[in-house]
Amino acid sequence: MFGKKKNGSSAIGNSSNNLEETSFQNQTSVITQGTRIEGKVQSSDSLRIDGHIIGEVNCKNKLVIGATGKIEGDVRAGDCNSSGTIEGNTTVAGNMNFAATAKFKGILKAANMNMELGAQCTGEMLVGPKSNTPTPRKDGITTVNS
Repeated sequence: MFGKKKNGSSAIGNSSNNLEETSFQNQTSVITQGTRIEGKVQSSDSLRIDGHIIGEVNCKNKLVIGATGKIEGDVRAGDCNSSGTIEGNTTVAGNMNFAATAKFKGILKAANMNMELGAQCTGEMLVGPKSNTPTPRKDGITTVNS
């Protein structure tokens, strides 16, 4: 009936649909300029922000903040490249890269950091392999140097 081809195979499981689904895996989600989001944003892949987010941002892989991008809230990412603005505590498991146009205000915890001439950073920078080490607590909840 629905989703069946004449040869008896399901249209959902045909090879062209599987190729299309595969091509969308490991993609970058984009929050475009002119978009404003209030709340928690989570991505299991990479994320690019050219709009404005008020709230927490969690990105498992690479987070890119474009020149027009702004985050007001805490950030967690695998790696982060910022040309825009971050106002909040930020934890990066790998590399934190600030472009010349970047603005940062908060506490940064990152394994590595690169900063171009012109980037503006205000706050505390905890950079190095031990700055991002999870600390187990008595209640069983793991936190990162809080």
